[in-house]
Amino acid sequence: IMSKKKKTLACYMFDESGFMEKYKQGTINGYVEYIDRLRDEKKSPMLLNLFNSASIEIGEPEPIKDATKLTKETYNPDYLTPLYDAVAAAIKKAKKVADGHAVQFCMSLDAI
Repeated sequence: IMSKKKKTLACYMFDESGFMEKYKQGTINGYVEYIDRLRDEKKSPMLLNLFNSASIEIGEPEPIKDATKLTKETYNPDYLTPLYDAVAAAIKKAKKVADGHAVQFCMSLDAI
């Protein structure tokens, strides 16, 4: 049975926390290579997302040929990573409601 191949939404998440400053150029280069590869493979659309503790920017889908450029001017690591803020809040809450029970955290994530 032949099926029509579905297009894939390429969703790219960027940690724009201050920690990423030392990886800024490598992050930009990796993104450029990724976009070039997607353009060569004619995959589309693209969704660019940037996040830190001050802002979470979720982009709009756009054709890969028009993908938002990532440059030293548009990628500005600063602030904290929301993941850590969320974990800290969960730990505080768990301490409040644990009532003597053991607490176990499980996270499913992709991180360096």
